[in-house]
Amino acid sequence: MKFRTNPDRSKETLLQRESAFSKSQKSFDLVIAGGGAAGVLAAIAACDEGLSGTSVAIVEKEETILRKVRASGNGRCNLANMGSIEGRYHGHYPQFVRGVFSRVAPESLLSYFRSIGLATISDDEGRVYPRSNQAQSVVLTLTRALNRRNIEVFTEKQLVRISRESSRFLLDLSDGMSWDTRALVIASGGPASPNLGGDLSGMRLLMSLGHACESPFPALVPLVLHPHPLLKRAEGVRFRGQAFFENCKGTCSKTVSGEFLVTSYGMSGIAAMELGRTVSMIDISDPAYSMPECTAGHQIESRSQERSRSKDTIGNLVVDLLPEFSEEELVSFFNMQDCSRQTSSDLWRIVLSGLIPVKMAEAMLMDSHFPLEPTAVVQMIKSLRLPVIGTRDFDYAQVTAGGISTRDFNPRTLESYKIPRLYAAGEVLDIDGDTGGFNLMWAFSSGILAGLSAARALQKNVGD
Repeated sequence: MKFRTNPDRSKETLLQRESAFSKSQKSFDLVIAGGGAAGVLAAIAACDEGLSGTSVAIVEKEETILRKVRASGNGRCNLANMGSIEGRYHGHYPQFVRGVFSRVAPESLLSYFRSIGLATISDDEGRVYPRSNQAQSVVLTLTRALNRRNIEVFTEKQLVRISRESSRFLLDLSDGMSWDTRALVIASGGPASPNLGGDLSGMRLLMSLGHACESPFPALVPLVLHPHPLLKRAEGVRFRGQAFFENCKGTCSKTVSGEFLVTSYGMSGIAAMELGRTVSMIDISDPAYSMPECTAGHQIESRSQERSRSKDTIGNLVVDLLPEFSEEELVSFFNMQDCSRQTSSDLWRIVLSGLIPVKMAEAMLMDSHFPLEPTAVVQMIKSLRLPVIGTRDFDYAQVTAGGISTRDFNPRTLESYKIPRLYAAGEVLDIDGDTGGFNLMWAFSSGILAGLSAARALQKNVGD
């Protein structure tokens, strides 16, 4: 059976398409939404794969590109990590990263950086930094790479609507402009660190095109603790130690090591923030907690903060202040200082000040009952239990967990399974990593893969 096409209907459809494209004020081969690490690398890689720079555009809503890169690593910019990626990435389908890194491996990423003029160094733990130890070097090198390829960068503009017509995307921008493009990469990140440009715009755009979204929540975020003498007495004190989170059922998280910072609301520092994801997951799994799925960013942030202030304890942060000492070694140390059950509070303060910051010693003793056995002091030092009520909100998070479902994208190309020549990269996807360079490495590598894949697809379909 043959189906006949209504010529009037076909003519009407053609006229509608011509009308839509006539509104377009700029045409590109590739448009990238987001001028962060993933978006910039996608643009550079696409040009290196054969696209003309003038046919590639980056759209960034902020005044400048690469704002998060500029601020990362306390200005040092931990670019990547040469250690194993196993267990370092999280999401509903963390195995997704294997497909990406099988095509843009960490070693390949560093070679790529060198090819565009950025030398790197690695420390003993595999963390990779620019040779200059300055994030500004990364920003300048990447900006130069964009300029050398004549890639167009449009700042203070944002994609607000995407539609698909024939084999092209029609894009509506926040300034009223309309563009069309043959391929599109969404690399606009997540809602973490809104002061650096974080928002939900990319997730909303991909959802509008039929992609699923896993509820975003803060990761790498400070912990909010129940009021404790430590928070008042030792606010501002930094220390190195180990800790894990124990929930109300007695289930314990992984143990983290590194720097902690005592704050008025709880515990910050990169080691404490590593536990933020675990605590946030308990927060959002509570039936009483309602987090909108990629809706209003301000609602998400305010609800998270309000919940942390009002809810009950959900577990304990268990801190080892002296991980390099065993309990037996501490008992021996106290015996050498003639400490006993009769030791006064003042003497304990002096003895402890030889081991931990004075303000922390004072706070711990304030919360103790005298007379105090040396073994009890050992327990305080090796297993200091601090009740946790939640985390800070997205304003204080370095990374977003959750995001657009990776099941909707091909891990070998980052192309959407739903819409041809639509790609996603970086934090907008439901992937987040541990500290130590894993998140920036994901952004850079996924950006490169998305850019390469888009360029290759366009070159196969030159006439579209």
